[in-house]
Amino acid sequence: MTTAGILLGSIGALGIILLRAPFEASSDYLKGDLYILINSLSYGLYLTTAPRLMKKYNPITAITWVFAAGLIFILPIGFSDASAIAWGTLTPLHWLSLAFIVIAVTFLAYLLNIYALSKVSPTVTSAYIYLQPLLAGVFAFLFAGIGNQDHTGSITLEKILFALLIFAGVYLVGKRND
Repeated sequence: MTTAGILLGSIGALGIILLRAPFEASSDYLKGDLYILINSLSYGLYLTTAPRLMKKYNPITAITWVFAAGLIFILPIGFSDASAIAWGTLTPLHWLSLAFIVIAVTFLAYLLNIYALSKVSPTVTSAYIYLQPLLAGVFAFLFAGIGNQDHTGSITLEKILFALLIFAGVYLVGKRND
């Protein structure tokens, strides 16, 4: 089942990537896709190592080390981008938004994820990450009228079918062999 799941998920992901026209190997899309691949592989490694760490350390200690390791890897990439920001022009709303992203969406999400890994299997814990694109699509559809930015026109039958292949693959990989 695992091999079939990986194959289905890979076909779905490749299909979505190749639907973009024209496909250029030197494009920013490819760079973004590679970053997503690196993120996915890193998250998979994290999910497989965190349960063992959770038996030894408490969630705060684990999250501290996860964020410290992440900082070491992201600092060389993000420093040039961060130095280009005109920090003095940020409004209080910008600072509150940034604080929300750092504290709620990043820190608390990872902390709750680590806590969940100490209680349930990595398969169950990772299910929420696989639901994020689906939820983002649902919210994009629901809030399409806000700001007059309708992105729902880019949803096609092919994209839906490829997404279903990805979800089927995730299901098969997570399914226990009886």
